[in-house]
Amino acid sequence: FIITLPPLPEQQKIAEILSTVDQVIEKVDEAIKKTQKLKKGMMQELLTKGIGHKEFKNTEIGRIPKEWRVYKLGDISIEVHRYPTYYNINYVTEGVREIRGQLIKKSGALETDLAKYRCISQETSRRFPRTIVKKGDFVMSVRGTMGKIAIIPDIFEGSNITANLMRISLNQIKCYSNFYKYVFLSAKFQEELNLLSSQTTIKTIQAPKLKSIKLPIPTITEQQKIAAILSTVDSRLKMLRKRKGK
Repeated sequence: FIITLPPLPEQQKIAEILSTVDQVIEKVDEAIKKTQKLKKGMMQELLTKGIGHKEFKNTEIGRIPKEWRVYKLGDISIEVHRYPTYYNINYVTEGVREIRGQLIKKSGALETDLAKYRCISQETSRRFPRTIVKKGDFVMSVRGTMGKIAIIPDIFEGSNITANLMRISLNQIKCYSNFYKYVFLSAKFQEELNLLSSQTTIKTIQAPKLKSIKLPIPTITEQQKIAAILSTVDSRLKMLRKRKGK
């Protein structure tokens, strides 16, 4: 092999520069791991003990603050639905965006690169009216890869979803979407989802079973406060990952 051979002093300078960059990357990686650990601990604490509570009670979902209530997902939802017959779809250049599981990120958000989305016609979308999503709705992967979750932002209102996803539209009077994003991403909910899923070759959960999962219901004000705290940790993670990329 033919290789370059700078003078030894220049080799040393180049190695020092690149080693410095490697050290910075290692420090950022360490900060990301610490922040992820912090988030996991905070989710466990806030989603079970809330903020500032001194009295607790034992419930079917474990020990929670006395002021909190427990409801089934179906009782706090306006719609929990998927169409298992979504097939033979014709795609068009422009039309209604189609959301599929591959476009859901681990953070609970959707892919922002619109070029990665396929489109279906308005006519096709109207065949599946109950899965046309609105701002604040959730989409959840419920077939194959289980439990990936995302909130629908403004830009995706009116989109439709594939058969591998479930549309969950919560009652906005009782539920703050950003709070339930963390509930759905929590280890406890994901474990419950896994237990209720069919153990066949392709794992699936049906709407009735999903609606039977019991969830904690703090007041809307406390939901907002908890979501704000956890969102701050997410913002730090986003900043650290961006820094690592640079």
